[in-house]
Amino acid sequence: ISPAVAMGMAIGLGLLAKYAMMYFLLCAAIHAGVSPAARRAWVSRAGAAALATALLVFSPNLIWNAGQNFATLRHTAANAHWQGHLFNIGKFAEFFMAQFAVIGPLLMVMFIWGLLTLRRRASAQTKPADTLLLCFSLPILAIGLVQAFVSRANANWAAPAFVGATILVCAWILRAKIPIFLRASLIIHVVSGLVLYAIAIIPGAVDTFAMENTFKRLRGWDALAAQVEQAATQAPYKAILTDHRAVTAELLYYARKASIPVLVFDRDEVPGNEFELKAPYRRETGGPVLYVSFFPDRSAVTAHFETIQALGIFRAPKGALDLPFAFYRLDGYKG
Repeated sequence: ISPAVAMGMAIGLGLLAKYAMMYFLLCAAIHAGVSPAARRAWVSRAGAAALATALLVFSPNLIWNAGQNFATLRHTAANAHWQGHLFNIGKFAEFFMAQFAVIGPLLMVMFIWGLLTLRRRASAQTKPADTLLLCFSLPILAIGLVQAFVSRANANWAAPAFVGATILVCAWILRAKIPIFLRASLIIHVVSGLVLYAIAIIPGAVDTFAMENTFKRLRGWDALAAQVEQAATQAPYKAILTDHRAVTAELLYYARKASIPVLVFDRDEVPGNEFELKAPYRRETGGPVLYVSFFPDRSAVTAHFETIQALGIFRAPKGALDLPFAFYRLDGYKG
């Protein structure tokens, strides 16, 4: 197998695994724009073979999406959330500071230093490999910062930027003859890894390290599911109905002993995520249904039913989910 075909297979498989692999194509295009050698490589037979192979490997996903009205693209757009209150300097600052945890505080400091002094050092120290690594890191980080400023962004969304940035920063540190930064950074990473590992596997470690607030979103789902299962046994429900994909996912696991299906309410009947595609509530499902929601305003769902009976509010134990979940009995779906 030729290196070009192997590269195309890697790109295609990466796209099948995660759409973030699109960053590779964007960064490669930017690199080709600034590097004559890269342009020659991409317009060669090898470059064409790599792109053709990538398209061939990725084509099943494109074909499936075309048949599903491009559901995954809509889901990705929903994650971007370019609506409501836009332009958030607070979210921008939060995302930027979070990157110090993603790559490591010392490496992030050196990355910023390297960028600020790049022009001064360019003639003497910048190498073709530096240009390549900058093209495969800066655009991704810039996209994350813009997304955070316009709407919101999770800290890990820019993580692919630091694959190349880590190599580049280590090279800058070694050229500057300050390897102590690498040793100190390695110690910080090893210690942090061991602490996180201990928190994950040692009972009570979360409380010991005073990180209960960090983990509370992971707690309480089993208690919620137990209440859902108990409520579901008190009437002949056709389904458990949710209005959020995270709640759907948790109940599918924690309430898996329930004998009725867990379905999600799809307002426009156009799938925007996997659950709306595979487990939507439809008229033929019938009623009554047990509706579970943490949204304060639940009228977007209840307005579609003729019979609405409030069953109560569930609150998770202290230190767990801090969202109150309302239970309803809904019947007579109006469409």
